[in-house]
Amino acid sequence: VAQKLRTSVPELSHYLAGKNPLCGFLLYRFAEYETIELSPAGWKAKQFPGQRLAYCKEIWDVAPVAWLIDPSWCPSVLASSPRHVDAPDGSPCWSLDDGRHLIRECTDIHRDPIFGDLFKKLAGA
Repeated sequence: VAQKLRTSVPELSHYLAGKNPLCGFLLYRFAEYETIELSPAGWKAKQFPGQRLAYCKEIWDVAPVAWLIDPSWCPSVLASSPRHVDAPDGSPCWSLDDGRHLIRECTDIHRDPIFGDLFKKLAGA
């Protein structure tokens, strides 16, 4: 569900640009990712360089912290932990076993309060 935590350069610019050096650095790093990527051969232009219309990207790292700040932002259930196994064809897959230990599985994520809190805290840093 962390893929729902998408944002864009225009949104980050609106909330973070000019607030403080940390905000400037994070905005720069996000914008930099939009135009270049790391490949086995090194840095290269993305597939559609210069086409920034409607580009957005997930910020995966925010999800676990958001759950710690306010669990209501990340509804979850207790579920049996999956086990990584090989399928009959040799491809990797997950096996479910109700006898395994429980984990907390996030079933949804509420993007707006999470980013609202993040932007407010970053701007005040």
